[in-house]
Amino acid sequence: MVNCSERYFESSSSEECGSKPGREVMSNKKQFFMLTLLMVNSLVLWITFGIRSGFLLGSFSSREVASSLAGVVEGSMLLGYILTFLCDLGSVLMRRYSSRILLAGNSGVTALLTLATGLVYLDHRNVTMVTVSVVMRVLQGSCSYLSYVFLFDTFSAQFPAYFDVAVALNGLAGYAGMGLSVTVGCVLYDRLGYVLTFVVASACCMVLALLLLLLPSTPTYLSTQKRDETDEKQSSKELNTLSPLTLVPLVASLFVNLNFGYLQVTVAEFMHEELGKSYSFGGLVFSLSTVGLIAGSVVSGIVLQAKFIKANTQMMFGAVLMGLAILLTFPPPSLEYIAASSSFPAALLAGSGESLVTLAAITAMYDVQGKVRGGVTPQCATRIAGLWVVGYAGFYFGGSGLAGAVRGLLSFYQMALVMVGCCALSVVMCIAIATMNSRRTEINEETPLLNS
Repeated sequence: MVNCSERYFESSSSEECGSKPGREVMSNKKQFFMLTLLMVNSLVLWITFGIRSGFLLGSFSSREVASSLAGVVEGSMLLGYILTFLCDLGSVLMRRYSSRILLAGNSGVTALLTLATGLVYLDHRNVTMVTVSVVMRVLQGSCSYLSYVFLFDTFSAQFPAYFDVAVALNGLAGYAGMGLSVTVGCVLYDRLGYVLTFVVASACCMVLALLLLLLPSTPTYLSTQKRDETDEKQSSKELNTLSPLTLVPLVASLFVNLNFGYLQVTVAEFMHEELGKSYSFGGLVFSLSTVGLIAGSVVSGIVLQAKFIKANTQMMFGAVLMGLAILLTFPPPSLEYIAASSSFPAALLAGSGESLVTLAAITAMYDVQGKVRGGVTPQCATRIAGLWVVGYAGFYFGGSGLAGAVRGLLSFYQMALVMVGCCALSVVMCIAIATMNSRRTEINEETPLLNS
């Protein structure tokens, strides 16, 4: 019997899996153009989502708004992720509209939300400014979640033979956007101010929306894919049940994601307050994390594809790098003078650790599910991917919220010790994953997303 889960992203027809005839495959030139445009989409959106991370606390403090409220505003993006995930809005939209309309529409909505976020700062009433900012951030969280869902669906439909390559390239673009967002945001803030920074970001998203309309009008993968239904009906109930143990590698990853989100917000603020540096300097320091993110992504792709080490081992190594990055960025008060120099290599370590852990986490979740249930069905693969997206993005932005929540309660160094503790817990959980897997019967089956 054909294992449909191993052919989950193929576009060709398959009688064994009950699929309908395949769609016409695009030419290489069209695929290259489409993939390039999708990479630009990831880059622009992630710069937009994180553009105020480096100056949020300072801009709110200048209006005498409590730093804890700044944390609430930034962290409220998590609510948008959760609500969109729970109501399954992505599936509803993908069954009704083409990929081109969904991607362009999502970028257009992001542009409007970004513009509203900037303009509301002109209102001198802090209550109104904070309230509207929270609502806009929640809606941005929804757009960010949908961008992931739409991209993965497009990769499955249009790049079945190069799915991993498409994911890796867009991952690099997204990571580049994350790292550059702090630099771009701080530079624009220093030169243009709060409002115009968001006007520029909104204009870029609107241009992106127009460019995405150049994509070929193709149906979404979800709207045409039917073959899982037959296979899932024949599968046992246990095989289609997600094992609770898959949460172990997810939580281990989230501890590290929390660290990276915290670093993104606090580096520029720490440099400005403790060392007297400009926000642009702090943004420049953190921008080096982009190099680490890209390097970690490349290494992760090679290591996981060739199976040089287990996914949980790679996660453990990444957690150690993140812990070192935290200590080098926020040294003890007696050694604080070295931070201006040590923060540069720290940013590289932080980026590398973040990508190593995050990209290996979903593979580790598949490994655990396969060992416990004896296989990974498409239904479970979809659930795991959904949890991974919500968890990663939620804790990444949750770290930003944490930075504001603890402002004034703990010093930078004290909070660094807490963050290092989170990395230590991640290492312990990675060791636990290895222990769990060693007690299960070895199975010779690759995970769906890595067997395109």
